[in-house]
Amino acid sequence: MTRFFFLLAALPCCAGWAAAHPAILPDTSAVVRPDTTASDRTVYLRVDEPPRFRGEGVLAFRDWVLRHLRFGAEMFREGVDARLVVSFVVGRQGAVEEPEVVSSTDERCAAEVLRVLASAPLWTPGRLEKVAVRTKLVMPVNIRLEVPTAADSLAAGLSDGIPLEEDVAGEMERMPLFQGGDLQSFRKWVMENLKYPREALEDEVEDDIVVTFIVEKDGTLSEIVVEQGRNLALIREVGRVLTLSPKWEPGRLANGEPVRVRYTLPLIFRLDRTRPAGQPVRPSVPGREVRVGVDDYSRF
Repeated sequence: MTRFFFLLAALPCCAGWAAAHPAILPDTSAVVRPDTTASDRTVYLRVDEPPRFRGEGVLAFRDWVLRHLRFGAEMFREGVDARLVVSFVVGRQGAVEEPEVVSSTDERCAAEVLRVLASAPLWTPGRLEKVAVRTKLVMPVNIRLEVPTAADSLAAGLSDGIPLEEDVAGEMERMPLFQGGDLQSFRKWVMENLKYPREALEDEVEDDIVVTFIVEKDGTLSEIVVEQGRNLALIREVGRVLTLSPKWEPGRLANGEPVRVRYTLPLIFRLDRTRPAGQPVRPSVPGREVRVGVDDYSRF
């Protein structure tokens, strides 16, 4: 079973990186004193108090970046193993400034990381002699994307099933059934088992996820492909639900022979923004079924 992996590692500037880039290190032989003027644009690599992100360090910022990276389905199918080093300046007011890719093995990943860095919330700025100063941080980023399959993806709201041509030798007598019911029974089961990821709730993330899958002759689900989806936490949650799916009653021809049937399954993740003040955001389930053209999402 193919697994879906996403790994993002981010660490602050460390001795190993500094040793490989000695040219950018400051001259520590002289006493460095911060400029207290508002126009000061000096960037410091070493400060008395390092910048803090939401009360924590770079690891917390790494987690925030991880939750906001978005990649197209084609990158998962292709498989990506990228290594990047990025740098940025935490300004005197805490804004992330001058994001830059120092090195990268994948331009698409580099562009996506830069997009996320450009939208970062404010930090608590670094301080030198108790004065807020502009501080430069260097952050390694490793990204691995692999093709998601039945163990890793799913969503809600079904399209009509399409019998696979290689299995159809006669007229279809019955489409697959889920626990004795129709497609709406499966849709209801999926929605009841989905849990909005905590980090997605905290960041108020929404997404539209579309997958295709096949109901096999023995009633199991196979060949599930994420055709649309951006948020990794939501994609993982959809995959968790799929692994719990009970067997279906397979589709059958008029002569009783079972047939493999392909479905398209979209799920809209939306948040209830009408909540009372002070109440947490909760996922809102659309009351209508959303259908997606099979021709658009039947690629394997």
